[in-house]
Amino acid sequence: MSSVETYYLVDFENVHEDGLSGSEHLGSQDHVHLFSTRNAPKISIEKLTHFNATNLYTH
Repeated sequence: MSSVETYYLVDFENVHEDGLSGSEHLGSQDHVHLFSTRNAPKISIEKLTHFNATNLYTH
């Protein structure tokens, strides 16, 4: 039985921290690609702690 990998692409500059809601339910089969620029608001450390087992990539 193979496991399904899920990829999420998040445009943080447009959705802000609301776009990360539910991240506490993600696991090791999930991959989050977070796209941001210098103009985007800052991400709180509290939100980032929800990505424990998740593969988080920033661009």
